[in-house]
Amino acid sequence: MKRPQENPVAQFSNFTYLQMSLQIIDKEKLVSAFDVAEILQVSRGQVDRLQLKGLLRPVPTIYPKYYYKRDEVLNLKKVLTHKSNKS
Repeated sequence: MKRPQENPVAQFSNFTYLQMSLQIIDKEKLVSAFDVAEILQVSRGQVDRLQLKGLLRPVPTIYPKYYYKRDEVLNLKKVLTHKSNKS
């Protein structure tokens, strides 16, 4: 029994629509790992270490890159700044 051929253009357009809608909705809420490094003023490798320690949690997305919630990054910056001022 042959499976009906799916329209690859329809799949692509659905993916493109989903991708565009995520960009519009989450543009202000999500930041890339590179942006996290700039916000926290650390290296990109340090961002990976913070993730391994559980201090940063990536948001599951359809993209192959890591994205993080901007609010969580800013809260982590406050915590890290507070710890460094305490020492």
